[in-house]
Order: sequence, then structure tokens, then C-alpha cells
Amino acid sequence: MTRLVSSFALGVATVVVLCGIGKCGLFGPSVGEKLQVASAPEGATVKIGGVDMGKTPLTLTDLDVEEGQTQTLVFVLDGYLDKEQSVTWTQAEQSVAVTLEAAQKERVFTVKTVPSGAKVYVDGLEKGETPTTFSSKMKDGEEFNLLLQRKGYDDVSRKVKTDAETVITIDVNFKRPGGKANATLDEVLTETEKKWKTACKTIPSDVCSFSYQIGSSGNVTDVDSIKCNYGPITNCTKRMVEKMVFPTDGSVKSDEYKFKGSN
Repeated sequence: MTRLVSSFALGVATVVVLCGIGKCGLFGPSVGEKLQVASAPEGATVKIGGVDMGKTPLTLTDLDVEEGQTQTLVFVLDGYLDKEQSVTWTQAEQSVAVTLEAAQKERVFTVKTVPSGAKVYVDGLEKGETPTTFSSKMKDGEEFNLLLQRKGYDDVSRKVKTDAETVITIDVNFKRPGGKANATLDEVLTETEKKWKTACKTIPSDVCSFSYQIGSSGNVTDVDSIKCNYGPITNCTKRMVEKMVFPTDGSVKSDEYKFKGSN
């Protein structure tokens, strides 16, 4: 494309000066010489008229445009919404920068608890009982409030923040009121022994020995070989031991133990 710049008579001849669009220096700097393109985040593909121009940040030069012409740039980046930005050419060098908005993804959440059977609430809406699976469209970095409730245990409340993963598993160990979710073996036994001394009305000379098994949920599943020096305390001891709850990370194994009487 060319533009007629001027013509004048020189003798009998007419001299015509032709310039490529935006290339003639008679009228000062032409438009479209340089376009600086940026996006946040970087790495977006930039398209003009459907043509891939490269990834941000980039510099485009010698664009075939006229003064006053408007071009539309399309920014495309995985995980973000496409963004259009128009540029109207008024100068030789111009710039454009955009901020991309994260796109929502379909995410699948699985919630498991020990013990199971807990009610699951997401931002106040019930999602069933554990183990349960639900899906939601969310952006990367978006958060929601998770509340887990089970009778006999402290509520568990936490914020869940999404990342690039679309399949997310949430594991929670409940703790009894005043207890510890990740109690050590000694902590469990010490706490139980305190309750045992009070509930079973132990005497200083009494010692109870027993063996136990731990189920997958951390609860005691089997108590054997209960033997106390003082007979009436034996049944009470069995009931107290059966209430013990251990960690479920494999750090505590079935064992034998002795409770000593009160001081």
C-alpha cells in the first residue's frame, strides 16, 4: 500500500513522490514502528487478527498500520481467561499491558476422617458424611471454609486453598474434647491412666496389666488379659482402656501395658 505525498510541476514533467505507509520521513516519525507488549502473569500468547505474534513480554516492530488505526490484541494463557485489548495508533512507539484473570476449573474434593461418619460443610452448605466426594468450579488460589462435625469429637474447621491440582484429598483425624489429634503413645496412656485412677477408684497397691489391639481408626478393638490386684477394679479398667484413641499414622502398635495404682 502506498500514499501519494506530493506532486509538483517541474518544467513540463510532473514529479510524484511515493512513500510506503508509515515509512515516509517528510511528515516526521511514522506510526507502528514499535509496540511493547506485556502481561501479568507473563508467558501469554499474543494474537493479532488470528496470527500468533509470540509470548509476553515481546516487542513488535514495523507494523503495517496507519495513523488512527485500531488493532485488537488477544492474550491467551492456559488457566486464565482470554483477554482482548485494543490499541489505537497515534505514535511511532506505543505499549500495552494487561492483567489476566484466572479461569475457574472443575475440581474434585474427597474428604476422609478418622473416625468416619462426620458431617461435611463447605461455606455453610452440607456436602454429606465422610468419606464423601464433591466437585466445585474454583480458580487457582481460591479458598473455602471447611467444617467437619462428628458426635463425641471436637469440630474441625479449616480454610482450604486451591492450587493447580484438580483432584484434592483432605484427610482429618478427629480428637476428643480436650484431647490431641496426634497424641503420642505416652500421652494417650498417661491421660487414660489419670481417668482410670479416678473412675475406677484405685488403691495405692493396685496394678492392672492388660494387652490391647489398635484398629485402623485408632480405637482400641480388643482388650485382653486384664488382671488387677484388686478384683472390683478389673471391669472398670477394661471399660477405660476400650475408650483409648491412638494416632493412625502407624507410629503406635498394639502392646502390653500396666497401670499403677493411685499415689
